[in-house]
This record gives sequence, structure tokens and C-alpha cells, in this order.
Amino acid sequence: MSDQGFGEGTPRDNPPPPGGTAPPPQYQPPQAPQQYAPPAGPPPAYGAPQAATAPKKKRLGLIIGLVVGLIVLCGLGSCFALFMAGSAGGDKATLTQAETHFSAAMSAVATASASLKAAEPNKAAKAVDAADKALRVGRDEIAASRASAERLKDSQGKTDYLAALTKATAALDGLQDLVAYVGTATGMAGRVAEAGTVAKRANDDLNEAISAGNTRSYSKMRTRAQSASAGYAKAAAIFREAHRIDPIAGLDKAAQYAEKRRQQSDIVVQMANEGSNHNISSYNLNIKRMNALSKEAEAIGTPAIVKDPKWIDKRLSTLDKTIIDAGTKTDELRAKALKELGVTK
Repeated sequence: MSDQGFGEGTPRDNPPPPGGTAPPPQYQPPQAPQQYAPPAGPPPAYGAPQAATAPKKKRLGLIIGLVVGLIVLCGLGSCFALFMAGSAGGDKATLTQAETHFSAAMSAVATASASLKAAEPNKAAKAVDAADKALRVGRDEIAASRASAERLKDSQGKTDYLAALTKATAALDGLQDLVAYVGTATGMAGRVAEAGTVAKRANDDLNEAISAGNTRSYSKMRTRAQSASAGYAKAAAIFREAHRIDPIAGLDKAAQYAEKRRQQSDIVVQMANEGSNHNISSYNLNIKRMNALSKEAEAIGTPAIVKDPKWIDKRLSTLDKTIIDAGTKTDELRAKALKELGVTK
């Protein structure tokens, strides 16, 4: 796993560097363990993905932009004009009522769109809630339109109008799912950002622990390594929470990586004890163990959400197509039905 695209503060002296092993011990006097010289170049440390360190301005804005764009593209409410039935015979009042509810549904979609467009980064949750409520109102209005349309006399126009309402319901359901994902992504990004902050502090602690070990300050080495271990454990737990929010993002890999760093920190604690007790052989053995853990960490791989810059787009692509197809079909069927019912020519 590469550290490109991840958080700051990677452990600069945490053995081993990518693609290498820890330097061979410089066995000097028997009364003290060899100094663990810093390896060249920092190994990767799993902090927060950069997209998540600023989710409020970058990733979240992208999601909201996609949702707003889909609301416009789906065709619902964008060019709608209420047709007052003028030549539909005895069905005039019934169709007018159905159209009135349809118009209210489209107004609700416009309200949802406006809520998301006006959303400020730190108030995204509130905007998502407002948009969801508006879309639920829209769905209720479509249901009311259907109840009115069911009273129309049997005809091809009635059949097509009801089919249009079925597609409109599908489009609104898709929009609700999409808006809900804004909330999901916001929560996930927030947890990843939190985990990244915690991991950065752990990185700093591990750096200090290694530096202390290189100067034989074993008490400080132990204290800072213990702090690093606790930090990585917390970061791993938060990454697991983020993974549960949306497993497809692959953040379980981030949790696994942080866990490997925790294990390395625990080994540094042992090395501090061994340094204090002048146990050189065990000290050297733990360097090899750290090399092995680093290779295991490298083999974990990068979370999908970090590896693929278009991950969000792809994640939403299924909903995207469902909404647009349903919205387009709604417009086509409704226009056909109104013509068949004698409202338009």
C-alpha cells in the first residue's frame, strides 16, 4: 500500500521502508543494544485519505452536485405545466384533480433540489433531511394523483396516465435513495476524517518513540510507543465504523492497515523494555518482526474510494440511470396520455 493519497505525518523512522528491510544491527558493546538507525525514507502509514481530510469542500460538494444534476436531468418538474382538462368530457374535474396533485409532486421535487443547492458544507445533514422530507411529500402527491386518475373512465389515456405515475413513483424513489446516500457519504467522510486525525497523532507518537530509542531514551520510547498503539487501535475502530456505513468503499482495508501499525507500536514497546534490560538478541529479533509486519501491511492494498478518483460517480451510476430512465418515461407517457384524453393535440 502506498502512502500517496493518505494523511500527513507518516512515521519517518518506523521500520522498514517500502520494499526494503531494517538495517542490519550495528553490534557494538555487549552492555547495550545496538542503536536502531532510521531507515531511508518513510514507510507508508495509513492516515486519512486526502479526499476525506476535507470532505466538506470536495467530496461532499461533488455528491450534492451529482444529486442536484440528476434532479434536473430526470425531467421531473423541469418543464412542467399544469394542463387544465378542457375537452375530456365528464372526466374533466377528475383529471384536473390528478394534474393538481402531479403539479404538487413536481413542486416538492423542486423544493428538494433547492434544499441541496443551498446546502452549506457544515449543514449538509440538515439539507439532506429537508430534501428527503420534500421528496416524501412528492411521493404522497403522486399517490394522490393516482387515486384521482383511477376514477377516470377506462381508456388508453387512463392506462398511459397511470403508467406515467408508476414511472414517476420510481423516479422519486430513486431520488430518495440518492439523497439518502448524501447522508451516508457525509457520515462516512466524517468518520474517515476523524480516523485520519487520530492516526496522524499516532504517527507522531511512533516517530518520537523511534527517535527516543535511537538515543537510548527507553522510558520515553516506551511511553510514546504505548500512546501510538492506543491511537492506531482507535483509528482502526473508527475506520471499521466507516466501513460499516458503506462497505463498498473498502475502508476495512484502512482498518486492517491501522491494526498492523498498532502491532508495530506494540513491538516498539517491547524493544524499549529490551533496550532497558540490554537484551540485544531480542531487540534484533523484534526488528525482523517489524519487517514482516510492514510487508503484511503493504499487501493489504488501497481502499476503493481512495484508489479510484471516480469511485463516487460509479457508486451512484445505478441510481443515476434508474432516475433518468424513469423520469424520461414519465414525461413520455404523461404527454401521450394527455393527448389521448383530449387535453393536448
